[in-house]
Amino acid sequence: MSGNELAEVEVDYLRHTAAAVLVRDANDREIWLPFSTVEYDGDMGDLTSGDAITLQVQEWIAKKNDLI
Repeated sequence: MSGNELAEVEVDYLRHTAAAVLVRDANDREIWLPFSTVEYDGDMGDLTSGDAITLQVQEWIAKKNDLI
Protein backbone atom coordinates (compact mmCIF):
# COMPACT_ATOMS: atom_id res chain seq x y z
CA MET A 1 0.00 0.00 0.00
CA SER A 2 1.35 3.37 -0.97
CA GLY A 3 -0.85 5.44 1.34
CA ASN A 4 -2.33 7.27 -1.64
CA GLU A 5 -5.30 4.96 -1.82
CA LEU A 6 -8.54 6.60 -0.81
CA ALA A 7 -10.49 5.82 2.35
CA GLU A 8 -14.15 6.74 2.70
CA VAL A 9 -14.85 8.73 5.86
CA GLU A 10 -18.04 10.18 7.25
CA VAL A 11 -17.64 13.55 8.94
CA ASP A 12 -19.55 16.74 9.64
CA TYR A 13 -18.69 19.65 7.38
CA LEU A 14 -17.86 22.89 9.21
CA ARG A 15 -16.36 25.25 6.61
CA HIS A 16 -13.77 25.49 3.88
CA THR A 17 -11.17 27.85 2.46
CA ALA A 18 -9.56 27.84 -0.97
CA ALA A 19 -7.02 25.30 0.28
CA ALA A 20 -8.73 23.02 2.81
CA VAL A 21 -11.92 21.82 4.44
CA LEU A 22 -12.60 21.86 8.19
CA VAL A 23 -14.55 18.84 9.42
CA ARG A 24 -15.63 17.32 12.73
CA ASP A 25 -15.14 13.60 13.25
CA ALA A 26 -17.20 11.14 15.32
CA ASN A 27 -15.06 11.97 18.39
CA ASP A 28 -15.97 15.67 18.10
CA ARG A 29 -12.46 16.64 16.95
CA GLU A 30 -12.07 19.42 14.38
CA ILE A 31 -9.64 18.52 11.58
CA TRP A 32 -8.40 20.53 8.61
CA LEU A 33 -7.95 18.42 5.47
CA PRO A 34 -6.11 19.92 2.48
CA PHE A 35 -8.11 19.71 -0.75
CA SER A 36 -5.10 18.02 -2.36
CA THR A 37 -5.83 14.98 -0.15
CA VAL A 38 -9.63 14.74 -0.43
CA GLU A 39 -12.33 14.14 -3.02
CA TYR A 40 -15.96 15.12 -2.58
CA ASP A 41 -18.79 14.29 -4.97
CA GLY A 42 -20.62 17.57 -4.72
CA ASP A 43 -20.22 21.31 -4.34
CA MET A 44 -18.96 22.38 -0.92
CA GLY A 45 -20.43 25.79 -1.60
CA ASP A 46 -23.87 24.20 -1.20
CA LEU A 47 -23.09 22.84 2.29
CA THR A 48 -24.08 24.32 5.64
CA SER A 49 -21.99 23.98 8.80
CA GLY A 50 -22.96 20.74 10.54
CA ASP A 51 -23.99 18.86 7.38
CA ALA A 52 -22.98 15.19 7.42
CA ILE A 53 -20.84 14.36 4.39
CA THR A 54 -18.79 11.48 3.03
CA LEU A 55 -15.29 12.29 1.81
CA GLN A 56 -12.74 10.19 -0.02
CA VAL A 57 -9.52 10.93 1.86
CA GLN A 58 -6.01 9.77 1.01
CA GLU A 59 -5.30 6.89 3.34
CA TRP A 60 -2.10 8.38 4.82
CA ILE A 61 -3.82 11.54 6.06
CA ALA A 62 -6.89 9.62 7.21
CA LYS A 63 -4.62 7.44 9.36
CA LYS A 64 -2.59 10.45 10.58
CA ASN A 65 -5.82 12.06 11.82
CA ASP A 66 -7.28 8.81 13.23
CA LEU A 67 -10.19 8.89 10.78
CA ILE A 68 -9.68 5.20 9.96
